Amino acid sequence: MIINSIDIGSSYISNLGGVRSYRVVGETGSIFSVVVEKLTGTTKTYYNFSTQTFTSTYKRLKNRKISGGYYQGDIVIGEAGLSSGDNPNIYTFSFFAESAYGTKHATGKEARFADGSLDLNGSTGSNSNLLQKVLYQYPTTVVSFSHIAPNAVAGFNSSTTSSTALNLQRGSNTGTIPFSITYTLHSSKTGFSKRKPTAFDFCCRLSKTIGEPLVSPSVKVSNPESFTSGNTRAETNRIIFAEGGGVPLVGMELVDGLFTRHTDIPILVTSINPDGDNPLEVEFNQSFYHGSPSGGGSAPSTLVMKLQVRKYYRFKCSNVFDLADGMPLLISGSIDGEDGVAISRYFESTTQDIETIKPDGSIIQSTIENVIFDIPAISTLGFTPTVTNGIITSQAGVITLNSPQLGTIRNTSAKIYAYGSRYIKAVHNVSLDIKNLDITTAPVTTTVNDASNADGQTAQTNIVVASATGIRDDVSVMSGVNVTSTSLNPTVTNISGTTLTVSPAQYLQHGQTLTFTGAGQVFTITGEIDFKNIDSTDFTLLFDVEKFITAS
Repeated sequence: MIINSIDIGSSYISNLGGVRSYRVVGETGSIFSVVVEKLTGTTKTYYNFSTQTFTSTYKRLKNRKISGGYYQGDIVIGEAGLSSGDNPNIYTFSFFAESAYGTKHATGKEARFADGSLDLNGSTGSNSNLLQKVLYQYPTTVVSFSHIAPNAVAGFNSSTTSSTALNLQRGSNTGTIPFSITYTLHSSKTGFSKRKPTAFDFCCRLSKTIGEPLVSPSVKVSNPESFTSGNTRAETNRIIFAEGGGVPLVGMELVDGLFTRHTDIPILVTSINPDGDNPLEVEFNQSFYHGSPSGGGSAPSTLVMKLQVRKYYRFKCSNVFDLADGMPLLISGSIDGEDGVAISRYFESTTQDIETIKPDGSIIQSTIENVIFDIPAISTLGFTPTVTNGIITSQAGVITLNSPQLGTIRNTSAKIYAYGSRYIKAVHNVSLDIKNLDITTAPVTTTVNDASNADGQTAQTNIVVASATGIRDDVSVMSGVNVTSTSLNPTVTNISGTTLTVSPAQYLQHGQTLTFTGAGQVFTITGEIDFKNIDSTDFTLLFDVEKFITAS
């Protein structure tokens, strides 16, 4: 008699607990036993099928018989109480085919993870009397909200974000969840919203260390600077150069140069700073006299070298698992500064025109494309990933950039801001939909502070208030008792200390309250978010305030 398959599902068990059904499918009369082991840290417990609890005593559901083609049972799993950073509880289901009663498993077919380890849930059958499946119970995933100002605009310095974190069960879908975020500028700053936020204003942030460059494809780029050395009267293959034009050469790869002896001769640079010290010391592939040779004759007092440097499109990276094509990189030392560098496919081709003569003598012209390079944005070929609890958690590889970079960016850190749901999914392995976004600005209130002139009888265009904090000229609109206008409430056109200029003139009273809208210090961002297939540890969703708020 054959047990054909075991089904326990593949979804995670909620941190809050639940009931998990299992089904043993096979020929009627097949006899099997079950053991469920729970691993919490290093502590093992076993499921007691009678009390429906886990205890330290080894328990086994013995000799159950399949009838009607399958046997179905349930496992009651309690709340885990796991906290952020805890390892998951691991539940191993061991199904024993009782060979003493003529039962065995179907022929085993192994499945393997990308690192070569055995995938128990993906494998079917068994070549022994034991077949195992495994389930995981993870801590709650906490999603927090915060803000970024990647260009370090001064108006956003020392601002704060306040919101309620979302507690999500790993492996679940949440449905639509409303959220509200309060964003507050520093007490000395004022801002206004220039538009509603969009889903593409939300991002997550990570950093990567750029590794060694790959030679192919790469380009040689002429360096316009010339570098000169002092006079030497000995034959040598090593010269110390001054850095021309302040260009930093330490660590750059010098490909070749043109040198002056009696005539211009090409000499190949083989290494730079071979001693690892500070002066720019260059070693060549041959020795030569620099200066006046010992045998007489003339030579220039200095040796001039014009350089070429090599720039690379591809660099190794210790973890590319959470990267995706199109992600922008902010790389210290990149030739494009902080803009324009992104992970991108590299494609290079040439075209060739072909003429084909038909039997009737007519000619058909066509163009064919010859591909020279077609390199993916991210390659993991030849690199073995790290698999933890059945999921890839790290994967070394090679990234390709859209513009070539100097080799000096090796071992430097690249900041990555991954905007929008596509890139957030790549980083945190969760699908989400952010929608119905809106932003409101809290009105600013203050009082008239002019006992001498604000008598309610005197028309004023310059109004002294107790505080002008949060009010912005040409943006803030004033309203309140006694405020008059021709059609719309007056807009503040100038701020000088605590004196506000408005038009038309107003008849206000000392101590009365004024309200200003349009600008302020406190913004409320609201919206809805829907998570699907949550499979991540805690993370933070960042909104880029520079995109939809102006502050100074």
